[in-house]
Amino acid sequence: MERKCTVVLIAISLVLLAPTGYVSPQVGEEYVYRYRVYSNGTMEVTVTFRSTLPRGESWLLVPKFQNYTLEIMKGKLLHKSIGRAITSSGDEYIFYSNLTFEYTSRGGSFVMRSEFRYEYGALIVEPDGVFFSTQITFEKGCRWRGYVELPPTVKEVSSRPSYSSSTRKEGWLVLYYNRLSEDGRIFISFKTRPATFKMIKGVNGRAVFETPERYVSIARRVLDIYEKAIADFESITHVKLENVTFHFYVPSTLEEFLTTLGYTPYTPSGGLGDISINLVTVRMIRGMIEAVALHELTHHYLDKAGVDVELLWFHEGMAEYISSELAAKHGFPEVREDSYKDLSRFIRYLERAGNDLSFLSAWKPWNPSPNPGLYYTASLYIVKTLGDEYGGLEFYSRFFKGLTSSGTRLKTIDNLVYYLSIAAGKDLAPEFRKWGFAVSSLLGIHNKLNGVRERLKDMNPLLKPFRGYLEEELKQAEDAIARGDVEEAATRLRKVEFILNYGPVLLLAAVIGAAGGGALLLSYMARVKRRREELLKLLSDLRSRYPVTPETLAALRDLCLRQAVEDMEFYGGMVILTIDELIRMLRKRYNLPEHTVSEVDLLLLYAHERGVLDYVYQALGGRDVYT
Repeated sequence: MERKCTVVLIAISLVLLAPTGYVSPQVGEEYVYRYRVYSNGTMEVTVTFRSTLPRGESWLLVPKFQNYTLEIMKGKLLHKSIGRAITSSGDEYIFYSNLTFEYTSRGGSFVMRSEFRYEYGALIVEPDGVFFSTQITFEKGCRWRGYVELPPTVKEVSSRPSYSSSTRKEGWLVLYYNRLSEDGRIFISFKTRPATFKMIKGVNGRAVFETPERYVSIARRVLDIYEKAIADFESITHVKLENVTFHFYVPSTLEEFLTTLGYTPYTPSGGLGDISINLVTVRMIRGMIEAVALHELTHHYLDKAGVDVELLWFHEGMAEYISSELAAKHGFPEVREDSYKDLSRFIRYLERAGNDLSFLSAWKPWNPSPNPGLYYTASLYIVKTLGDEYGGLEFYSRFFKGLTSSGTRLKTIDNLVYYLSIAAGKDLAPEFRKWGFAVSSLLGIHNKLNGVRERLKDMNPLLKPFRGYLEEELKQAEDAIARGDVEEAATRLRKVEFILNYGPVLLLAAVIGAAGGGALLLSYMARVKRRREELLKLLSDLRSRYPVTPETLAALRDLCLRQAVEDMEFYGGMVILTIDELIRMLRKRYNLPEHTVSEVDLLLLYAHERGVLDYVYQALGGRDVYT
């Protein structure tokens, strides 16, 4: 199976402005957008509004944080106002305002021009480059056309939407557009001449950034945030990274450009590779590029601490949580707010979905999620929920301290929940089961192991020759817990418990038997026979009082399984059972002849013993089961 190396970070979407105050379309009004892009990525934007109406009103988006000019070329501007620009989903545009204006024509027309410059109109990491227009949104019903002028070095152009025609003017490549995509953007990927990159070092030589010279100042921002946060990373994860390399990149498709803000490639043989950061982050909210760097660094620290990418949902949830918290700590609280803003809406979704997050278990580097936004939010929800309840980053510091001191590499949900439970000071397996995960209580087995180890200190003197063997079994059980092998750990614990419980009796019986004291053994056999007869008599009574139909059998199986997973003492901590495993355990428990006792008989005995048998019949019919 092919392994995908890209680690998706954050999904963002573009939405169109809701045209409040919209009146009937005015075919005499037109907007013309011109973009001139220079080889360093800077672009000049010119928006020209033309109208042949004698009088009118219109609006368009203008930049909120860049200076722009507004020039009336012909006619008269009667009134203008700047207001909030609201998207169709009710959110406010971060980078744009709504410019509404009224005008009158002169000589049959009105012409208004707005101009501004933007430093990062095109993002170029030679030989790759992309142009991403400003948001193009205006009064519905107006005509629109646009053109983009690219520098002479540009070649191999791909555009969305498609351009209607192109030409070369004095070497510049000019692309003409007569239709606009629904998201109100023009996206162009292109090739340009190769260039030599600079290597910028930081964090006392422990990190290096390979970058085009035009982005050196941005690269230094990434190294600066790492230098500020490195002590936090080491305090949380209890490991150190020696060498980290960063790169900028620009995706060639619009989807990747907007959804993959950074990635760290992974291969089974080489592990995690260099960190790549999408340059689109410089056009996002303040602190986003720093947060993306912290996110990808978290992946490296988790890997070094022993969290395998097999647990991809935990990797991503932790990377988003730690990067958001550290970004806020070091001066970018808006990034944390942006990261957490969808969680309240997700909680409402989760309630409708029955709290089931088990779909995350199938998310692997080679098995990408069908819905990245949902998977990332669900992962962050689990990690943040546990953090909020048990101590935030301090809780995860305890988790990593336990993990790194054990030398374990986490690959299974059982192992993960075990170390999280130790950090929380309580068994978290029930909480994960509520989220739909099939998880065993390794902490329950570990607590039982500690109890058995205490018993070993004061064991019967007759068993002292077996101490070495028993201690080795406990060590193997502990190793099995660390690996997440529930079955082996429980089996080895049962062996030790059996010897501690019955070893002296068996040794004494052997001694007595050797001395001619077989009467004790005969007495034991008589008690076993009497117990079997009592069980068979009880079973006969249960068969007559509780007739079993296919309907009641299904309910009986379900009830017994649910009861069994709660019976920690009897099952040695194992809480995930199949019906076949349960039946095998019940045969050992009751020690009845297999040819005379069926699966139904064993379930009846167990349900009766646990006091839940009546629930099956009352739930199915509400009738009196004793008549």
